[in-house]
Amino acid sequence: MAQLSTLDQMSKKILLLLLVSSFLLVGCRPEYKKDPRLDAAIAEAKASLTNFVGVMQSPRSNQMFFRVLAWFPSKPPHYNVGVWANVWKYENGLFLGSVPQGNRRIGLTNNQRVAIQASNVFDWAYIDLGKGMVGDFIARAMRGESNPQARANGRQPFSSETNQTPEAAGSRRSP
Repeated sequence: MAQLSTLDQMSKKILLLLLVSSFLLVGCRPEYKKDPRLDAAIAEAKASLTNFVGVMQSPRSNQMFFRVLAWFPSKPPHYNVGVWANVWKYENGLFLGSVPQGNRRIGLTNNQRVAIQASNVFDWAYIDLGKGMVGDFIARAMRGESNPQARANGRQPFSSETNQTPEAAGSRRSP
């Protein structure tokens, strides 16, 4: 009987050891599900990047504040981190600009100048004073919007009458 209880304890230890080793092999980290809306938004942003470059290189007076969202290398466990950068030039496949908000994890400081390969860009945006925000595909996808046309992202165009009541706006109009 004593031999049976020793065997029982030994089998419990082996079972526990197997369970612990399986958790170590499989891992306890969270599983992230891919969102097809975000994948589609990223594909749309990448496919239209040449349009963004064209507008950025020859902007109209109402087009400004050009930004790209790009992957920057990071230390494990993150490996790549998406960071918005303000950009003002594109040449030889590189966006030149600066990161407005630093990120210690990837070694960037506030307003640090960066050169970003176009292949690392996965979203872009700029302000058009007549249309509002243009681009910003990921944010639109997260809000459930899909139409890339003007005002599709739900933001109002910038004007002197934005965020004012119709009565206040009407009082400034000529008869």
